[in-house]
Amino acid sequence: MRDALVDLQDFPALQQLGRALWRDGSARGAALMVGSGFSRNAILPGLDTKAPPLWQSLVDEMLDRLYGDCTDRPTNALRIAEEYRIYFGQAALDEFIRTRCPDKAWQPGQLHVDFLKLPWADVLTTNWDTLLERAAEHVEQTYDVVALEADLPHARAPRIVKLHGSLGDAGPLIFAEEDYRTYPEKHAAFLNLARQVFVENELCLVGFSGDDPNFLQWAGWVRDHLGGKARRIYLVGCLKLSASKRKYLEAHNVSPIDLSPLVDADALDKHERVTKIFLEALVSARPNAAHEWKLHRSEDYPLSKGGTDAYSRTVKDSDFCAECLKETTEIWRQDRSRYPGWLVCPQELRGRLQTDMDEAWIFRPDALLKLNLQERTDALFELAWRRTTAGKPMTQKSMSAVTELLRAHWSELAPNKRGFLTVLLLRDARITFDKARFEEWAKRFDDATELQEKWQLDCLYQKALFARDRGRLTDVVELADQIKADDAVWKLRRASLYAEAGRYLQATRLIKEAADELEKAHRLDRSSVWVQARLGWAELINRGTIAANWALRKDLPPARDFTTAQVDPNEELEGISASAQRIQNEQREKAVKMVPLFEAGRYRPVSRAKSHVIEEAWLMPWFELDYMMENTGLPLRINSASYCLHALLQTLEICYQPTVQWYATALRAIHSHYDREFERWFSRILIAQLNQDVVRELIELVRNMVEYWHDRLVETRGADFRDERSIAIDELRLYLVALARLSVRMTEVEASDLFKQAIAWAMNSDLQHHWILDALKEVAKYSAQSISREGQETVAWSAASVPLSHEASQEKHFWPAFVEMVWQATPDMSARDAVWRLRVRELTAAAEKNRPERSEAIMRLTFLTLRGALDEGEQARFGSALWSDVDTQKDGLPSGTNLLSSTIALLPAPDTFDARALVRRALFGESIGKILRIPDSVGSKDVEERQSFIMALRHAAEIGLTPTSDEAARMFDEFLAWRVETATTSSRANLFDSDLGPWIWERSGSVISELLLPAMSEEERTSERGAVLLEAVERNNGWSGIAGLCFFLRAVPGLDKTLTRLIVKGFIAPHHKGVSSATSAVQVWAKHEEDIGIKISDSVYNRLVSAIEVAPEHGLNALLACARVLLQTGRLSLSYAERLIHSLSDLLTQTDYQEVDPLSVRAISVSLVRAECVRVASVLMREVEDDDTLGSWLSQTKLDSLPEVRFALQDLEK
Repeated sequence: MRDALVDLQDFPALQQLGRALWRDGSARGAALMVGSGFSRNAILPGLDTKAPPLWQSLVDEMLDRLYGDCTDRPTNALRIAEEYRIYFGQAALDEFIRTRCPDKAWQPGQLHVDFLKLPWADVLTTNWDTLLERAAEHVEQTYDVVALEADLPHARAPRIVKLHGSLGDAGPLIFAEEDYRTYPEKHAAFLNLARQVFVENELCLVGFSGDDPNFLQWAGWVRDHLGGKARRIYLVGCLKLSASKRKYLEAHNVSPIDLSPLVDADALDKHERVTKIFLEALVSARPNAAHEWKLHRSEDYPLSKGGTDAYSRTVKDSDFCAECLKETTEIWRQDRSRYPGWLVCPQELRGRLQTDMDEAWIFRPDALLKLNLQERTDALFELAWRRTTAGKPMTQKSMSAVTELLRAHWSELAPNKRGFLTVLLLRDARITFDKARFEEWAKRFDDATELQEKWQLDCLYQKALFARDRGRLTDVVELADQIKADDAVWKLRRASLYAEAGRYLQATRLIKEAADELEKAHRLDRSSVWVQARLGWAELINRGTIAANWALRKDLPPARDFTTAQVDPNEELEGISASAQRIQNEQREKAVKMVPLFEAGRYRPVSRAKSHVIEEAWLMPWFELDYMMENTGLPLRINSASYCLHALLQTLEICYQPTVQWYATALRAIHSHYDREFERWFSRILIAQLNQDVVRELIELVRNMVEYWHDRLVETRGADFRDERSIAIDELRLYLVALARLSVRMTEVEASDLFKQAIAWAMNSDLQHHWILDALKEVAKYSAQSISREGQETVAWSAASVPLSHEASQEKHFWPAFVEMVWQATPDMSARDAVWRLRVRELTAAAEKNRPERSEAIMRLTFLTLRGALDEGEQARFGSALWSDVDTQKDGLPSGTNLLSSTIALLPAPDTFDARALVRRALFGESIGKILRIPDSVGSKDVEERQSFIMALRHAAEIGLTPTSDEAARMFDEFLAWRVETATTSSRANLFDSDLGPWIWERSGSVISELLLPAMSEEERTSERGAVLLEAVERNNGWSGIAGLCFFLRAVPGLDKTLTRLIVKGFIAPHHKGVSSATSAVQVWAKHEEDIGIKISDSVYNRLVSAIEVAPEHGLNALLACARVLLQTGRLSLSYAERLIHSLSDLLTQTDYQEVDPLSVRAISVSLVRAECVRVASVLMREVEDDDTLGSWLSQTKLDSLPEVRFALQDLEK
């Protein structure tokens, strides 16, 4: 049919009408005028239903009524209608029309609906029926109906205009000669409307014949009143025009589109068929919209057309494969040439580009060799363009082909394609973190001056992104300064680099410039997809820079909507998030270990991917987002507004990789170390799992970032840099905490240097912001953990001599207490010199009464005293300062010290004070119920006082400060009574005390077991007290008070069996608390076994070792520690020792960090388990013959990733 249309004489007119209808820019538009013949397409309910009449049938019937059989009849249709009205009256004429037009019986046909779906400027009709109005209800386009002139003010185009009235309306029906003569006067508004439509649009007439009275009248009116101003009128139909009739029409500005040659002249439905052909021609004339990118179908590709064996032939027949590659290249070239120019290809189309390639089959080395240089270059170029546009990285095989091509034919390739492929290699080297390859191609590019003009900006941009990913932000700024271009997109990209470096003022200025330039371009050409694609992203970024400023938000213009051009940045970002969420859901389903079946005892195992093994599809959202950000210049954040942080975090979540590249991106996305992503991705177990080379590079990257943001903080002191200073503080804090976490993987020398650096940073006034100081506490804390006890001795004095908060003009609660991080170390006494002695005197003076830094100075001097670092005179002076301010109203102990009261007993005091007696009175003299009573209104100070009291009691047991038997018995009774009282009031909720009661009760168990019961005489350990304690133990599952039952074994008959049962049950408790309490009970029993007089049952030892053999997730480190203590005291026989060796052998692999799920319960304590394994191995080495298991564990003191394992023996050896 297409060929037949092309051969028509009127095909050019049909093409012009199609262009006007679809508004391709060469025409204004097209309006439709519908005549009576079109109503013949209506649907009739019955075979005898009257069909819509034509003019001639109406005229013939009127003639029969007027003239009967008279042969001398008039031929003017309008004159006949006028005679009918004059002769029979207006009412008879109206009745005649309504009878011949049973409008309600007719239903709109499909052609009515299909024609109204076309984008007509307006639809005019001379028909009286309402078929068009009713058809309009079934199309998406909204048509306003104008039946009367009064409807005109309220109607908006496109309209259905009833020029000659409408059946059922109050207005007249235009039919007779007088109606047409007076029409200009009576219906002037309709004429004005028609004139406007005819002047502005091409007019298409359907349902008219060349002799139709309506056609003749309206065509004449247009000719008489508009003359040359009227646009061309197209009369369409099965016209069967003679040459003279065609000439007549053309002379009257009517272009006929006669489709009669396309149908059989004798066919009854020829007019309907012609109308359908015309409709199909108009639909097919619709040009592809600028934003419609029609890709070739999969069946268009050579492998799809090559038969069932085409894919297998590519493997065997390299010539066939090469031909397929050439044909595919041409298809890709055609697709690329039609690309609308989006800055980011829409998501749906990216998906098609990612999946419609036969790359794996046709890009074979032997096939590529069959192509000449130009063909091979074109094939790789088109593949690279398609992959880049899809946001999908090239495969390794394809990248190798591109690399070989450039290396072998560098100077022979056209500069444009050579530049594109070079940038491709730079980008691939960047995202794969291949430094050597990146530097190779960067140097090649720098040496190729012919590439500089067009591709220099791309090369600089890739260098800047490479530096960004390596944490070299100073280089990023320098390279951004070199990217100077007038193009708006390059301004956005440059701004994104400045934003990464915290240069928000420069970034914001460039973003605004880019948005303004694109806005101006859009006003010049509102139909340009190229401009819309760029303005859409620029507007999003620009609005973000303003949105965070509340003062300017009210001035924000409404967001533009470019969705019709498939430009929707928010939708693109949401699409990335949705893809990531879908993958995450799939991962969760795969994480299920097994699926229970309905059959009893049956299940279906679910295969699980090994840790860190990821599928290619999981990486795609990350790659797409990276491409999107790179291409559009979309920053992660700027001026407190985030653009795509959520999407980036989601993409990182689904493709975790223990690589520098992944962690560098994660740190860019994370805002604070309080974010849950930071806690998860920088967890102890994940850091332990990192390869040492990765750790080394990552530490270097983080150090670079710390140095940059430190410098940036200094540069942004002024008020004009408020936002930039804020981001500098945030970023510096984040990277300092990241460095702190990574410090557990440092060597001892590196950790020692970092600890000293933390002190130096804290003393730097530029860094004395409370958030930075908070981060420095983390740095010092974790770096100190990576220093051995001997190593800590070399830095201990540095920690003790740090300025006090008052000396540094800082608030006390923000100032780092470095000395607490090396509390167990003895300062290197060789450092005692004049400076040392001066600093001790300064600290002593600061510890005096009413000094603001008293508590800090006392803490430092306490540390030095307990470690034997003060001479007698210094100790005496410290004692005087310590006791210069005592709380005479409370307990008579020094006030304002922040020390546990038990610690004061270890410190010097003037002769006028009996420190030990005062401490004993404070700890053991008061009623427990009174001290621990929780008032109705509890503040933080109340909570702190009660917690300090309990901790002091526990500490007292450690330092041998014990109550008398009577005091111990009283306190025992009061603790258990306090538990009952607290239980009755535990429903009270308070911000501070909601967990205070349980906290005290949990720790009171160890106080009772380790402090009170050992101090009680045999007579005080009555069966009644034993029964009360047993009841408390049984009611509080896993309570540490279970160890106290050992002291009642003589008083309570059968308690040994009950205790054994409770201990064995505790070994397999489902939580660490229960296991720890059980193992503590065993150790207390073993320690006091001789005094108690009842030995531990061998079944306890057997069950202890059995529990270790099971290797539970909870409490395994407590079980191993218990076994070690029992081994050291000779309570475990050789058989148990051998079983422990076998368990240690299993634990070598079970506790391998790489085999531990970071989100599992085992991950919480795996390093503590490994540390205990080392200690147990050390003890076993002295008892049994080693089968290399013990030696392997002891080697972990040098090889393990975490310091608690590396230094596991330092306390044991002492």
